[in-house]
Amino acid sequence: MEPFSLISIIASASLILLTIIIWVKSHKIRVDITYIILSLIFFAAGNALTLFGDLTLFVIGQVVLSGGFFFVFVHYDGISSQRPKLRHIAVLATLQAGIVMETIFLFAYVARANVNLATLTFIANDPSATADMTVYLILLFNSLLSSGLCLFSIGRAIVVMGSVFRFTKAPAARNEIIALILIFVYRVVFESRLFMPPTQYQTPITLALLLAIVGVIILILNYLLHPDYLYLIPVPIHSFMIYNNTGLLSYSRSVQTDTKRGDTQFILISGALTAIFSLIKETLGQGARIKFIDAQQFRIFFNPLPRDQGTFVVIAYGATVFFSKSLDRFVQSIPISLMEQINHTNVDLEAVKPEFDLLVKTLFPYVTFNVEKL
Repeated sequence: MEPFSLISIIASASLILLTIIIWVKSHKIRVDITYIILSLIFFAAGNALTLFGDLTLFVIGQVVLSGGFFFVFVHYDGISSQRPKLRHIAVLATLQAGIVMETIFLFAYVARANVNLATLTFIANDPSATADMTVYLILLFNSLLSSGLCLFSIGRAIVVMGSVFRFTKAPAARNEIIALILIFVYRVVFESRLFMPPTQYQTPITLALLLAIVGVIILILNYLLHPDYLYLIPVPIHSFMIYNNTGLLSYSRSVQTDTKRGDTQFILISGALTAIFSLIKETLGQGARIKFIDAQQFRIFFNPLPRDQGTFVVIAYGATVFFSKSLDRFVQSIPISLMEQINHTNVDLEAVKPEFDLLVKTLFPYVTFNVEKL
């Protein structure tokens, strides 16, 4: 068995095992990294399909692998924004559509021309090895599109994580950048086979694959050691509020922000939100919910508490996908007894405030509360 194939088999088996471990770990601490899990599954499945020596399975494996890079893009883009930029989606969609369409065209061609893919081989820089020029060209362009999708997704991920590291100086972000660079280098070296004879490119590709495996291991170990660090990337927050199930304000804290953002009347804001809750309840019914308000410089998030115990409201100056997930995580972390207290008729709101303060500081450690005026 060739070293490249043996390493690929080990890589697929390791990916499956590590994916299970990271999923169990993230589930325990209420961290949602669904897209990373999906990308690892697609990578393991796609890599496995390319190991059978069957050109048909190889082509299908390439399509599956490209799906993995799509999920990589979605994961990392969510770190920097709440919605992907249209130009990024356009590039991603074009590359993905090209891969799928070329694969469909390939299968349509071999069916019409009565070509048996199982009897063919594909060597990127040797058209004669494929024995059918049309099949060779389709496979060549498919490979180039797959590499383009890979390099675009990983390149975007490196840019995003570079910004995170400059902002936070977090070791976990640095580790992730190293892992992504190793994977990026592998794909670049992999495409060097277009310019080298088969007798020469086997060694550099094998070494590059080893680098990619090291990168993936670093990436997964990073998530195992720092599973929630993406949830702790600072987002400028204006205030936290919790309303009980009748719409009454039960907890509120304003947060120290950059003085350039200006001051706002916190009391007026909380009063306005109470009025909004009442209006929604009266006009749309008890079950109606607001999820999000975009108010120029402010982003206002409404997260319902479990069992309709109330609503957790956060006013922030920006938003990312992971920030929204951190709000969901906060809601899931509130003890049932604490939710029941704020809905009790004789509740002492000052007595429950320290408990909410501790929970906020635990899940949003980068915030500093404003000193309350007496």
